[in-house]
Amino acid sequence: MPDVIKTFSEAWEKTFVNGVVSHDLKELCRLYVTKTVECGYCGAQRSSFASRRDEAQLDQLINFRTSDQFSEAEKLALIYTDSIVWDAGIATDEDWERLNALYSEAELVELGFFIALTSGQQRWIKTLRLNHFEVLAEEKTGVVVAEQPL
Repeated sequence: MPDVIKTFSEAWEKTFVNGVVSHDLKELCRLYVTKTVECGYCGAQRSSFASRRDEAQLDQLINFRTSDQFSEAEKLALIYTDSIVWDAGIATDEDWERLNALYSEAELVELGFFIALTSGQQRWIKTLRLNHFEVLAEEKTGVVVAEQPL
């Protein structure tokens, strides 16, 4: 295995599995990235820690701004996610004020790094047209059978 994959795995462990931000919130942001970049590979995975999310709620993820399925804190994290992945100008000054009121600097840095790592990794996997078990075939952590694509 190339050393860079080990580096990725270490960063993933520190930011997704561990860290100061709740794992459930990071999983929600990861799934949002998955839906917006239409990555079927990543869409077929769920964190075992965060698999208790209602699929009906996840169906509304793209329209989180108008959905009543998400808390204010979740919506702000998703706006932050949208800004990092798609357009830095999406988050307004008011959004930033609310983000800074709700989240510490450490939380915003960790979440931002995790979102950037997730976005880049998902785009790369999609570019390579990888399917599960083509690379690191022995690694099955987080893989679920997807009945329908995200």
